[in-house]
Amino acid sequence: MTLLFLLSFSWISNFLQPAGEPGNAERDRTKYKFTQAWVWQYRNDWIAEGEAGRQGEMVVYHDSVSNTWLFNREAYGSSGEGFDFILADYEGRYIFCFRDEKGKKRKTIRSVSEIPASRQDDGIVKEEFETYNKPTGNTKPFAENRNGRPAITGQEFRMEHLKTNEVTLRYFADTRKDFQPIVYFNFIDGDVKLPLHFPTDIPLGKLLLEDNTVYPDGKQILIRLKEIADSEYQVDLGAYK
Repeated sequence: MTLLFLLSFSWISNFLQPAGEPGNAERDRTKYKFTQAWVWQYRNDWIAEGEAGRQGEMVVYHDSVSNTWLFNREAYGSSGEGFDFILADYEGRYIFCFRDEKGKKRKTIRSVSEIPASRQDDGIVKEEFETYNKPTGNTKPFAENRNGRPAITGQEFRMEHLKTNEVTLRYFADTRKDFQPIVYFNFIDGDVKLPLHFPTDIPLGKLLLEDNTVYPDGKQILIRLKEIADSEYQVDLGAYK
């Protein structure tokens, strides 16, 4: 058995590992180590050239041990001015870490009720997804990594639009990771926002690799997973009071 195979198997196992509800020990932890950086590309031709959200890349960090996501300026840009970072957990809590006018580290918590609700309604979401998203049989590789990790194979689906003429092609892979804190980030009250909007019509267990909508006038809205890179991003919530 080669070393490359071992590394590849380890990476796939980490990618597929369950990301269920954390136990009490995870809820009470203060130190986090984010070993993965998820990088998305985006483009929205409906936004004027040069404005935020038109096109670019967004990075979100993941701690697979606690199933926690970390957002910083690489994700929310200048819309989160004044925040050091934001942690998001499985339960829909977003922990905003910042420094007050005296430079002391502080934190505040906001919750998004749509996250637990989305899990309760997953059966309905899955049924509607299967109704309006039809597999084409085509595949495409995503998140190819220069460190020898295998690419993720995406299955192509064509999304049906009942009242409009745009064409949407989407690629998905099965996963056990939970992405709801990313999907519902822009539901947080306030100014801090991601530069792209993830669709909320995707059932649990599906990883959106690409969502590409082309309109009759040629305008495009695109979301694509570019890379899952190694990272060593560590934070200590204990320093924020």
